[in-house]
Amino acid sequence: VNLYDWLQAFVTIVTSNSMKSQKQLGKSQKPTAELRARFIRAVSELQFLGFIKATQRKTDHVTRLTW
Repeated sequence: VNLYDWLQAFVTIVTSNSMKSQKQLGKSQKPTAELRARFIRAVSELQFLGFIKATQRKTDHVTRLTW
């Protein structure tokens, strides 16, 4: 799983509830520092619990260990 794509999906889901106008839907959402911190914390917890692990091939990819 590519972490950047996963971050973009996370930002889209979190910000979709807070959008106030329809014209914001067309713009790509840039993650704020708070959203990036929340995402990294969630990824770290998943890694600590053994659900994902870092890959050897690329630094921005992780492998899911459970399905």
